[in-house]
Amino acid sequence: MSAEYEAELGRIARTLSEIARTLESADGAEERVQRTLELTRELLPYRRVSLLRAFAGTPYTLFVVPELPAAERTALLSTLTRLFRLIAHSDEIGRSSDEHPHLTLPLMGLDEVIGLVRMEPSANIAYDVQHLRLLSVIAAQLGAYLTMIKLRDEDAQRTRELVAAHDFQQILVGVVSHDLRSPLTVITTVTSQLLRKTEDPKRAKTIERALRSAERANRIINDLLDVTHARVTRHLPVSRQRIDLLAHLKEALEDMGLSNPGREIQFVAEADAVLGDWDPGRLTQVATNLVNNALQYGAERAPVRVTLQADSGEVVLAVHNQGAAIPEDLVPVLFNPFRQGQHARQRAVGGGLGLGLYIVEQIVRSHGGTVAVRSSEAEGTTFTVVLPRSVTGQRASEEAPARNAERGPALASTVRGSAGSTLVMVVEDEEEVRLGIAEILEGRGYQVVPASNGQEALEHLQRGLRPGLILLDIRMPVMDGEAFHDACRGDPELSSIPLLVISSDAATAVKLTRSGASGYLPKPVQPESLLRAIETFSQ
Repeated sequence: MSAEYEAELGRIARTLSEIARTLESADGAEERVQRTLELTRELLPYRRVSLLRAFAGTPYTLFVVPELPAAERTALLSTLTRLFRLIAHSDEIGRSSDEHPHLTLPLMGLDEVIGLVRMEPSANIAYDVQHLRLLSVIAAQLGAYLTMIKLRDEDAQRTRELVAAHDFQQILVGVVSHDLRSPLTVITTVTSQLLRKTEDPKRAKTIERALRSAERANRIINDLLDVTHARVTRHLPVSRQRIDLLAHLKEALEDMGLSNPGREIQFVAEADAVLGDWDPGRLTQVATNLVNNALQYGAERAPVRVTLQADSGEVVLAVHNQGAAIPEDLVPVLFNPFRQGQHARQRAVGGGLGLGLYIVEQIVRSHGGTVAVRSSEAEGTTFTVVLPRSVTGQRASEEAPARNAERGPALASTVRGSAGSTLVMVVEDEEEVRLGIAEILEGRGYQVVPASNGQEALEHLQRGLRPGLILLDIRMPVMDGEAFHDACRGDPELSSIPLLVISSDAATAVKLTRSGASGYLPKPVQPESLLRAIETFSQ
């Protein structure tokens, strides 16, 4: 091998290496392509080199070295576009038959032609097979690079869309939790007041139907919020406390029996008490959702059978119903939200959004347990939940009250502060909600001072007002509930006033109970729950 040949190979290798480094540099994509075209002159002398980037569904982009005036650039873009359309659908590549032959090669993506590169020789240069081979290598590098950039941009776009979708979910949570729950609170408050005052049995039944409808709407909202929370954070919060699961289930099933007259719900347990560390509100959801599912899809005349077994380490809750078997193609996605297949056609009117089983699985997982289903025509359908009695190394007292029983009346934490006062401040931006709560309290002999935001409430307190209790919303204009809470807790003269949070923002409400608030009730607040909570301060 001659020294001249070795030198030529070295020059080619160095140039190709420099092109590779250029395409891996930190410059912008267009700068890298432009620099690569300039380096190509070291291997293929040219009068002009042009590259057309032509991804499907995007505007074509033209790179030219040296640059052309606008009019000539437009004409070249038109020529290369026509040529690209020919090359993309034929094998017409290589050297042209012009008087001064140029080289044109396609740029290949993953499985398609994504553009072309064209070399126009100087007057004293005639391209040969060696030039074509070198251009093939460069074209392959450019094609791979442009494809990589396209895939990266698409991935970035998908990421932006996911972020936008996440932001939309957060907005949706805000709309559902505040803009829908506030009017629902008014409906619940007014209907409860009317029900207590009416003496007409027929009218009472009508009001009860309206109240049940409001409660069902609230359950749907709770389901939507739970699903959104679970999909965003990958879990549902649980607040463990020592409970007797047996007594808890008995109470829940008795309530379901009253709301489903004509249907038989059997409960069988092998013990007198089943103690463990669980979230009572969440386990009520589990039992309610599974029994409702059994009532909805099971044979109407067949009983729903609930069994509870326990040993020293875990409990097993099973809900069984006779009826049509779950289709085999539905079983793998049965616990996915909004995935009910043909089975959904059997849903009763008003049966919710079909999120119950998904929420059951999320609650059971949050307790460290499992849920499974077995279904056949002969045996019927059985959902089995296995729950550990406690979490190793974790005490129930270490878990702050992440939720009030949105499904029950108790406060999320023990109330503190002065007792005996009949003056209550209601801090709420929704006028209808303020009026509804005021009517409930005034009907029991309480004096009410309203405030439409935290700043107005704080001004009342700074002027010397000292209520026995403050009922506080969180999401308000001017000064929100969290800022008002912090201002009160930072003032020695105000910090002793009990503060009860009434909000649909469970996460912030729990945060405030951990840092000094006396308790938390979720919206829409039930009048009975509100009165029981307030009466605690008067004892």
